[in-house]
Amino acid sequence: MNYLKEYNITNEQIRNIKKVIQERDLNIDVFLYDPEEITAILNLFTAIGVKNIYNLIITCPTMFSNTVKSIQRKIEKFGNHQELARLLNEDASNLHLLGLL
Repeated sequence: MNYLKEYNITNEQIRNIKKVIQERDLNIDVFLYDPEEITAILNLFTAIGVKNIYNLIITCPTMFSNTVKSIQRKIEKFGNHQELARLLNEDASNLHLLGLL
């Protein structure tokens, strides 16, 4: 999961992500074996200005079971990308606005 370092996620945070995934009894395979999909989803958020990528992952690791296109549609449907980024940077639990929580 070293590819997450591209998003300023530290080794300790990667360990925490693994722990959260394990505690929630989620499938870690997507993180381990499909980094392109994870990266594509994270890039959607960084493209609109979301900075707290680690908090998004910790808050809602299940969002990665969605496709990139599905999340892209949700972001587009929200409309105001600057406002969405502001809300997500403020509190990652605002992912509920996209129907991801």
